[in-house]
Amino acid sequence: MEALRIIECLKKSGLEIKDIKQFFIWVSEGSSSYEKRKELFETRKSAVETEIQELQKTLFLLKFKCWYYETAMKDGNEDAINAMLPDKLPKICRNYMIKGMTDFCFLHQTVKETIGVGVNEKAALS
Repeated sequence: MEALRIIECLKKSGLEIKDIKQFFIWVSEGSSSYEKRKELFETRKSAVETEIQELQKTLFLLKFKCWYYETAMKDGNEDAINAMLPDKLPKICRNYMIKGMTDFCFLHQTVKETIGVGVNEKAALS
């Protein structure tokens, strides 16, 4: 059962089948391959941590956009939201920015500077 848990873990971490097979070859080699096995797990751990960070940024953006469209639907347009961007947002949205939305804010500011201030998303995407 332990081998199945290890296979599942390594597969979920993004490791290819050929590399999982290599891991089990190392296991069969005994203690002489401890360093290689540890290095494999360290590498996978790092890759998963990076993926979690990227997913967290994605989650922050999704939360922000949920708020964005909820507010736009309530107001009937995006004018009030655009007037708040980027420094007059409600506290929760500023928190999203602090926690990883800086890439989005930079992008939004770049779009505003490129296309024009106050341009809504529909106009920006068309």
